[in-house]
Amino acid sequence: MTRAAGLSPFRFRDGRLVIENVALDDLAAALDGRAAWVLGHRALAGALKRGLRLGGGAVAVPVSALGPREALTLAAQAGCWARAASAHELTLARAAGFAPARLVVGAPVLDDGLLRDALAAGVAVIQAQGEEAQNVARIARALGHPVSPSQGAPPDLAPGVLRRVGGLLAPLLAGPPALSLDAAWEPRGRGRVALGALAGPADASSETMLRGLSGTAAPARLIGTAARGGWVALPDPRAAGPQRPDLAHPLPATVLVRGSAWRLLDARPLPGAMPAPVA
Repeated sequence: MTRAAGLSPFRFRDGRLVIENVALDDLAAALDGRAAWVLGHRALAGALKRGLRLGGGAVAVPVSALGPREALTLAAQAGCWARAASAHELTLARAAGFAPARLVVGAPVLDDGLLRDALAAGVAVIQAQGEEAQNVARIARALGHPVSPSQGAPPDLAPGVLRRVGGLLAPLLAGPPALSLDAAWEPRGRGRVALGALAGPADASSETMLRGLSGTAAPARLIGTAARGGWVALPDPRAAGPQRPDLAHPLPATVLVRGSAWRLLDARPLPGAMPAPVA
């Protein structure tokens, strides 16, 4: 096993890039040309445990930080709390298995629908102050629910904890000296991007530029060798987050890898459409 700097949770094993025990060239072949966000179960579970340690044994995971239902369920099983900022996020958290005693509701604006659902669910904390707190008490009285306290929630998951839990697996539209991904990827931050070709050698490294279908480019370090039509993997924290559709390009699949198995995950449901007006 070879750990290439910057590629975690991906590793080289016998000249092939892997995540857990799945070779990414095999996974790419099964995807039949479709790019994918790839999540490592072990890496995600480990990140949540680190987050709990940093939080002193308790931490709230914003529902907005985790996209797949399976990722939210893993956070619930790890003993995390969930922070919901909307009625839709509250529904997602409850469906993922978070008990009311580990639910906190907080948002810059707490609308009446969210407060109604939160009080009915019996969430542990509703973070409301001043007029917002008065509105919580008013709705609770009207519906006959006890008022959830405004204090007692643990700190949110520390920034960066989910940084190395997965990444994007995609083919190239252009090879060196400037690489172009066949996926709607955009760089984050100002640093150099590390990416790995699916076949080594792991000790081969070259400086290049990387851009996605948006055209935005970032300096990159390619580990291994790649050409047009070949596939590469790059770590990216967005692998764990909600995937927002890009109407100009196909949405990459989301894949969860656990040990030697992998499976496609369902897309996170979007909030329900507004009902048609009554004539």
